[in-house]
Amino acid sequence: MVDSTDLAQVLHEAHDIARSVAQKPTSAHVLLALFTVENRAQLLLKEKGVDEDALLQLITEAPAETGNVVQELTARARELASTFRAGEADCLHLLIAIIRKRCAASDLLGRTGLDLISLSNTALAYSTSGGLPRRLQPGYGQAVATRAPVSRPVGAPPSPLPSSTFALSVPRPAPAPPPLPAPVMTPPVTTPPSARMTPALSPRDLIDVDEDDVTQDAAEPVPPPMPRMAPP
Repeated sequence: MVDSTDLAQVLHEAHDIARSVAQKPTSAHVLLALFTVENRAQLLLKEKGVDEDALLQLITEAPAETGNVVQELTARARELASTFRAGEADCLHLLIAIIRKRCAASDLLGRTGLDLISLSNTALAYSTSGGLPRRLQPGYGQAVATRAPVSRPVGAPPSPLPSSTFALSVPRPAPAPPPLPAPVMTPPVTTPPSARMTPALSPRDLIDVDEDDVTQDAAEPVPPPMPRMAPP
């Protein structure tokens, strides 16, 4: 049984991770290496809410295992692939082997709160069926993100614009100014005749009036006294 490209790369990354921290490669390093390469096991774990950061937060000490557990898990993954009549052993077979064996990796997965029996059954179902749902297939997320938009066929009429766009493009008349307040009508003020103002007389006018009166009085003749009649 041959190993898939992603399985071979994950095993290589696991040894590099252990070497970088001066540790012996363990199943915990293999579990962390699953998140360095896109593969079916990684996508399934991420769908369950488990990623590399969640696992690193649970590691409080250097993982240690007796014997060569990594080699045992690799051999078990190849046996599962052969049993399922798969063309090659991949990371999903490796994940099933990890769950079914008491090791540092299975203990770490159990501390995340996952139901390992349910996870094993799901991975087993995907392995026996020959594939994963499209959302869990490697490269599906990138294909969706880079998918070219559907273009309009040649000669077809253009799609109508949304009504909101049309409403924004139509010029709107300017709002009318607010109406002016109605003028307050006040009744006309009438002045009584007695209160009307007469033109004022100057001192010269007063002098002229007095002199005319005196002249007129002096011009009038004074009648002579009547003679007294003697008694008979």
